[in-house]
Amino acid sequence: MGGVVNNLVGDRIFAIRDVSTKEVYVIDGLIDAILKDPLKADVKSESESRLAPSWRVDRIPLKRDGSGSAVYGMILFKNMLEASENMRLLGWDNNEHANGTCALEHR
Repeated sequence: MGGVVNNLVGDRIFAIRDVSTKEVYVIDGLIDAILKDPLKADVKSESESRLAPSWRVDRIPLKRDGSGSAVYGMILFKNMLEASENMRLLGWDNNEHANGTCALEHR
């Protein structure tokens, strides 16, 4: 990844659901730059109206102290096609939060 990360919650994230295994994978600009592939998320909870995956990203380049790790959580509101994402940078006071709309795509 070139440079240093300033915003740890990106403008766009893709949540990919494998309908046969129920596994969830996520990828955004940060994950793509570090890992080059979608990252498997843990499904913390799921109901008819919500899906709540969480994941951890390591080796994030920081302005100070080399690199760090962040823990992410998301709530996808299935019926409203909206999402809320939170990020906590481990070992720091940095927390970020974002809300947005979703687009559903079947393949």
